[in-house]
Amino acid sequence: MELKKTRAKSRRFLAFTLALVSCLCVCISTVFADIGPKPSVFVTIKNAPSKDYYVAFLYYDEYSINPKFSYDEELSEEENKAIQTIFNYNEDWFNLYSVNNRKFYKRSSGQDDEEFEFFQGSGTFKIMVVTLDGQVQVSNAIRSNSLHFHCIYDWKTNTLMSFPLFSSIPQLVIESLICCAITVLVEYLILLLFKLDHYDNIKPVVVINLITQALLFVFNIIIFLAKPGIDYNKAFMCMEFVILIIEAFWYAKKLKTVSTEKISVPRNIIYAVVANFVTAYGISLIFRSFSVFF
Repeated sequence: MELKKTRAKSRRFLAFTLALVSCLCVCISTVFADIGPKPSVFVTIKNAPSKDYYVAFLYYDEYSINPKFSYDEELSEEENKAIQTIFNYNEDWFNLYSVNNRKFYKRSSGQDDEEFEFFQGSGTFKIMVVTLDGQVQVSNAIRSNSLHFHCIYDWKTNTLMSFPLFSSIPQLVIESLICCAITVLVEYLILLLFKLDHYDNIKPVVVINLITQALLFVFNIIIFLAKPGIDYNKAFMCMEFVILIIEAFWYAKKLKTVSTEKISVPRNIIYAVVANFVTAYGISLIFRSFSVFF
């Protein structure tokens, strides 16, 4: 009888905790949306023009307004004309992407197969290339559907295409291994703070993180293959919430305290919530700091 009461209390506590976490997720995603990892588009220019050029990121938005162009005295006449061409472009709801007065265009450095990185939300975009001698080309439209989306723009054929899936798998594997290692390390340290037995509990921590990283790997493959594409941020938040529930149930049954070696369900659930938020925040900061490598 006592066992049934204990289980009932544990279920109610778990339901309350998950409901609280859901509310926190909504609030945090609304107020602190800038904290998380930023979706990026990496564009490699093939067969680049011989002249110096600018690359612009054109984003599809029916409600956007062209950013205002201001003449820059420090630039040449040719450079100002090229930039003005970029600012004035607006066809089929595609125009220069702009967020918080930051304009998403860059100048070439003269390298072969140069790569440009742009930050944006998941969506449909084009690439615009303007040379200093007045040549202008606008690519076909494609849709980004992953956190770090890689594509190739061929100047000669004016074609924009995404990397094939198999070329992104090594990157996904490396990211998964790095995330798993960081997560296990952080959760191990949090075990000590919660006075949970780090010797007996390290095995269940490693096992569940291998499982959840495998789930995230499959999730990224599915998102990559999604046509015409879905919002990565929303899908990723849903997936993280599912993982939180899985880990909460797992830890509730597996983790033992140091002194008594008994299982404290409320403490274990709180541990799962805290560990997930700390690792998610830490990994997002690391990936943002070293995004050039990922």
